[in-house]
Amino acid sequence: MVRRPKRPRGTLIYDGPSMLDGSGIIAVAVRSSDNEKTGNMVQVYILARDIHPVEAIKLQVKMGTCG
Repeated sequence: MVRRPKRPRGTLIYDGPSMLDGSGIIAVAVRSSDNEKTGNMVQVYILARDIHPVEAIKLQVKMGTCG
């Protein structure tokens, strides 16, 4: 059985410096959502570029993404 690669859930829409502090950030647009309140709409996530989101929360690395 041949397994097909998973289709990406989102699209990278920005990769560059934060306007807040110059740190590296990315912005990812997700085209579909399971959110019952908003329905199926585009959601945008702004994340630190070089650190896993869970690790960023633990280390409180958020100045470049949320000021």
